[in-house]
Amino acid sequence: MEKSNFNSTKKDCVTALTVTANGEFLISGSADKSIKIIDLDTKREVHHFKDIHTDGVSCVAVSQNSKYLASGSEDHSIKLFDLQTKREIHHFKNAHKAKISSVQFSSDGKQIFSAAWDKHVKVFDVEGKNEVASKHPHKGIY
Repeated sequence: MEKSNFNSTKKDCVTALTVTANGEFLISGSADKSIKIIDLDTKREVHHFKDIHTDGVSCVAVSQNSKYLASGSEDHSIKLFDLQTKREIHHFKNAHKAKISSVQFSSDGKQIFSAAWDKHVKVFDVEGKNEVASKHPHKGIY
């Protein structure tokens, strides 16, 4: 990829980054509330989710089979997307009581794990689209 000189502001800075397991796409989240998908072969943007959250995107994750994309935000929510159709599947509103700091899929892609500034780790079921567990990891283990 060619280097570029950017005059970046806090509003448009890249805050999250991941690559699909097959190495086909680079996915970035930004403080401007958007996510971009870049084809790593062509170096071109193939999709741009604009204003998907009400505050900046703080983390992104892709399932191992590259079927799902999850994003966490400073707006305390998590969004789930279908990467093939590029459509939002579910919005876990108020998933946490503070900024989401990390999202991760289970190896089978059936669950999303999240961590936030509210000091909790939560587990969400992808198929059922609901929260299945919540723990304060420093007060005990599952």
